[in-house]
Parts: sequence; C-alpha cells; structure tokens
Amino acid sequence: MPRTLAWGNLSAGDLKNAVHLFAGGYNHRYTLHMKTAVSIPDSLYNEAERLAKGLRLSRSSLYARALERFVQEARSQHVTASLNEVYGKGPQGDEFVEVAAKRVLEGEDW
Repeated sequence: MPRTLAWGNLSAGDLKNAVHLFAGGYNHRYTLHMKTAVSIPDSLYNEAERLAKGLRLSRSSLYARALERFVQEARSQHVTASLNEVYGKGPQGDEFVEVAAKRVLEGEDW
C-alpha cells in the first residue's frame, strides 16, 4: 500500500521518522505524547470507562486530566506546607514580642 505524506512544516525529527516509514520501518513516534502502562483495580477501570464515556472523553484524555489535577494539588500542598513551616515559626523566646504580635494580628481581617 503506497504511503503519502504532506511535507508542510515538519521538524527534523518528523522528517527522519517519515523517511524511516517510507523505507518500511516501524514508527516509534506515532504519538507526540508519552505512552505508559499502569495497573489499576478493575472496579476503578470500569468506573473510569463510564465516566469517560459520559464526558465524551477518550480514556487517555480522562487519565491525563486526572493525573494533571493530582500533580497540581500535590504541588500546591507542598507549597502550602513550606509556607506554613516558614511562617508558622513565630517569634520565640521573647514573650513581649509574641503577645504584641498576637494582638496586632487578632485585629486584622483575614
């Protein structure tokens, strides 16, 4: 079966891949994204399949969105924990400063 290709704006990597394909080789980069395999419980898989279908998303899109959200939340929690560690350590050792700081902060609208 003859192969056709629109040359357009191909990158050097895409051109190399195209030449390899025309020579009858295997396309190792048929997608621009990382492919991976994971093991999940059947019940979670089935629920995800129903959700993807209901949202009219591909399975890959659903998993990518879920993982992206998980990573963002983890990053946010790390930042919050770091800030709490820095700012949670109030003045220590000087009771006058501690009491004064508490009084000032109690009057502020957060």
